[in-house]
Amino acid sequence: MNKILSIVFSVLVFSLYANSVEDAAIVFSTVGPDKYADGTTVLDGESYALVWTKDGAFEGFSADGKVLDEKDKVLVVSPLAKDGRCPKVMFQIPVADAVGYGKFEVFLLDTRVVSSAGEVSPRPAADGEAKIVNGYGRVSAKIALSEVSSKAEGATVANLNSAAPKDTRQPRIKAMRIDGDEVILTVENMSGYMRVQSGRDTSTSDATGAAFETPSSGDTLTIKASKVGESGFYRVIRN
Repeated sequence: MNKILSIVFSVLVFSLYANSVEDAAIVFSTVGPDKYADGTTVLDGESYALVWTKDGAFEGFSADGKVLDEKDKVLVVSPLAKDGRCPKVMFQIPVADAVGYGKFEVFLLDTRVVSSAGEVSPRPAADGEAKIVNGYGRVSAKIALSEVSSKAEGATVANLNSAAPKDTRQPRIKAMRIDGDEVILTVENMSGYMRVQSGRDTSTSDATGAAFETPSSGDTLTIKASKVGESGFYRVIRN
């Protein structure tokens, strides 16, 4: 299932490769502008992921890029975003892996990381896997094998927050204060990557910030997040 042969841009026909006659093909694109949960347009080089689910229900990602259900498969992650959308792309899959059962879906990922200089950029996948996933969103297109083209019906939004990785200790928020339109969080300092997730209440977590690397060099650190309204819920996720 995980043997993706290639990703081909601007594909006109499926038979570009002599050895791919028996491959199945998935072609898709988005109309854009695709956005992150905070409303900003996706950055060039942001990743889209093709996933396969055995039962047809994808359970989601954790912050370290792993799937929450071991029966789900991430087939490929690629930095496809350009000018706020995913251009036409084709995934080729060995036909023996593509028939029988299950469901294919495409997701927009939020892999933004803040550098030490304050610059924000997507984190490229390594070895075909995303290592940072702040959030993700399902592309609203019907994905099927051997279609001429699948295009998203509207803009895709990465509005689903990633879960805390299994067996990874999470930081504690020790203090919080409001400063204008920002929430200032004082958090237990732990090495790794952290991002702030927020929502209207404890049952809703519908926004996330970019991740930033935190070397463990003190007892606490300060994190800023946008205020979600007159009241809200905030948590810090680490991987």
